[in-house]
Amino acid sequence: MTRTIVKPTAVSYPTKIIKPEAGNIAEVFSAIQGEGPRVGERHLFIRMGSCPFRCQYCDTPEALVPQDSCLVETPPASRKFRKQPNPIAPEELRAIAENFFATNGNNVYRAVTITGGEPLWQAGYLKTALPLLRRFGKCIYLETAGAHVAELQSILEHVDVIAMDIKPPSATGIKPMWSVHRDFLKMALVKQVIVKVVVTRKTTLTELEQVRD
Repeated sequence: MTRTIVKPTAVSYPTKIIKPEAGNIAEVFSAIQGEGPRVGERHLFIRMGSCPFRCQYCDTPEALVPQDSCLVETPPASRKFRKQPNPIAPEELRAIAENFFATNGNNVYRAVTITGGEPLWQAGYLKTALPLLRRFGKCIYLETAGAHVAELQSILEHVDVIAMDIKPPSATGIKPMWSVHRDFLKMALVKQVIVKVVVTRKTTLTELEQVRD
């Protein structure tokens, strides 16, 4: 049987790129990790607000721009949300996480996943917030576009796993990032690294060779 390859559907999103104020968070929620070697684990997800990229396959357009308020799942794992004004101070974020662990049981969660948006666009904030989150004894799992090398270096000691995108231009619709991806990986490989690649019908052999290299 021939497998049908479905091209990612472009989503509508704001075109204006706005730098977020530190502590701009889109949502905090409990969910099952769906990717990589930790698939099936329950993680506490912290979705940072705003992103400097506009990939055509983006599935979270609401996190592309800074948000006025953060959606906090209340109670945890209920899929019901309350709003909390942004920005959220690092100590406030620690308190939100603590409530999740206290409600569901500390052993339920295997990791705290920092996702986006693009988390490294708020690296200064994470440099303060991540040490507070590490006090819970959880793996810190960073999901990132793999394009902010200096920012990664500034928080690297506070991260355990890095899941980065390699972005072929045919899939993203944005300019190539091969060089910065290479520099990012050189920095990241002192940690466990997971690489994700979106492939479409337009993906070329040259791009796959670039990914391999």
